[in-house]
Amino acid sequence: GLHVSALGLGTLTFDTVDKAVSLMQCVRKYGVNFFDNAESYGNPRGLAETNFGKALKLLQQQDSVLWRRSELVITTKIFFGTHPENLSFAPTDMTFGVNEMGLTRKHLFEGMRASLQRMQLDYVDIVYAHRPDALTSVEQIVRSFHDIIEKGYAFHWGTSMWKPVQIVEAYYIAKMNNLHAPVIEQPCYSMFTRDVVE
Repeated sequence: GLHVSALGLGTLTFDTVDKAVSLMQCVRKYGVNFFDNAESYGNPRGLAETNFGKALKLLQQQDSVLWRRSELVITTKIFFGTHPENLSFAPTDMTFGVNEMGLTRKHLFEGMRASLQRMQLDYVDIVYAHRPDALTSVEQIVRSFHDIIEKGYAFHWGTSMWKPVQIVEAYYIAKMNNLHAPVIEQPCYSMFTRDVVE
């Protein structure tokens, strides 16, 4: 399977390229190879992915061995969308169109391509469904992520903040239809929020 460092670096606060470079350099020298992004990170949304992509290019120019793509595990998450205006992080902004958020096939493919473009990448290692989507059938979600993997945009897909029953449903739909199943869940887990695991 995919080998991921014990600790990873989330890019939510990558509001400048300089900050991204500094933080990425700091963790990489200690063996961190996991970098977690999302289409909605930054203000405006998507800015963190843009800064991550620029920082990665700069770091690869400085040390092409340490920052080789084959050794890095880069992820993104799709659900909350982006918007060209300088909007708040709140996912309830009414300025979003009905197809600019969620896990519809349309938004998953458009969001995935836009995310790759912002990060200047050909693929990510893992793409997450950032939240469950009550308005889209689980079968459509599974088939869409399967097709994203088949297109080469990602190697694996997973879930973020899904309930166990939702993950099980997605897994069995995938297995019954010979589709790529979710392989990872990213819950909210910290020293203050431990009930998901413990």
